[in-house]
Order: sequence, then structure tokens, then C-alpha cells
Amino acid sequence: MFLLFLDPPCPVNSCTRPVPTRHASSSKYLDPPFPIGYRFMPRDDELLLDYLRPKLAGQDYPRGIVHDCDLYGLEEPSDIWRRLNRASHEGHECTDDKDIYVFTTLNTKAPNGSRFCRTAGTIGGTWKGEDASKKIYTSGIKHAIGFRKRFTYRNKGSPQNDHWIMHEFHLDPSLLRNKHHQVSTLFFLLNCF
Repeated sequence: MFLLFLDPPCPVNSCTRPVPTRHASSSKYLDPPFPIGYRFMPRDDELLLDYLRPKLAGQDYPRGIVHDCDLYGLEEPSDIWRRLNRASHEGHECTDDKDIYVFTTLNTKAPNGSRFCRTAGTIGGTWKGEDASKKIYTSGIKHAIGFRKRFTYRNKGSPQNDHWIMHEFHLDPSLLRNKHHQVSTLFFLLNCF
């Protein structure tokens, strides 16, 4: 399982992580609800240790913030973002400043292969890696606890080409008791129109 982060629209070449807002009329923003003014802006090590590790270990973790979603299925990134953004707001008006965090499972291209299939959408989209994985550290642990890698959505025949950025988080397997789980990751997806 992987964690992915989706972020809202921002000008190309100036992508930043906008701060999501919540209106006082939105009584059930997330489960548990956040007080007005609070933002979900976790550090990389918090995503790995407080969300991805418990998810992979079958333990409890904060619900309602990170969704289960197949990012490598037939849905376009914009459709996923719209759907999950609405789900997070539980029927309240959807705003375009909501980051989306999802768990998804990567599938290998071949049954015993080590390369992952990164196609997405119905018209030939793919997630293209932009950089080498960056190690993530936390206080009290000398070795890296995981890795973060950036991807861009590529689809030459789509107006969404190069408009979506995804950050993929992998947990170091040494932090799990059961090392035989499926490869899982947490993602943070952002839209940079």
C-alpha cells in the first residue's frame, strides 16, 4: 500500500501547498472533526509513522483524512480529486484548496517483476517519476524510515498533461513486523493548473 498526496490547482511552476480552509457552517469536515482554523499539514515522518505504518500493520490510525483509492485505475486524476474532495467535505460545497491523501497498492508489470505499472485513466495517462527517492528521517532513529518520490501525470492527448503532481511515500520494511505484505504506499496528489 502506498500513500499519495493530491494538491489543488496552482499556477504551473509555482506549486505550493495551499492551506485548506473550513467554513463555520461545515460542522463535519473530517472524522474526527477539526476545530475551525486547524489544517492537516503533516510532516513526512508523521505520514509514514502515524498513518502508513499502522495501516500496513492492521492497527488503528486516524480515519477520514487518508482515503483508500486506486490511483492506477481508470479514473483520471481530476475525477479522483473531485470525488475524494467531496467525500472529505461530507456533502458541503467542495473547495479547490483541499489536499488529498490516499492509500493505494502498486501492481507490478510482471507477476515476479520489480517494476510497477503506473498507468492511470482511460486515455493512456501515466505517472512519470521526476526525481530519485529522497530519504525520510525522524528523531530518535538513525536510519531512514522511508522514502518520498515525486511524479507528474503525463497524457499527451489530454488537457491534464503535466497538471498533476503526486508525492509517493514508501515505508522502510524494517519498521514492519510482517515483511511479506503487498508493496504499499501513501500518496499526496496535487493539481498544478
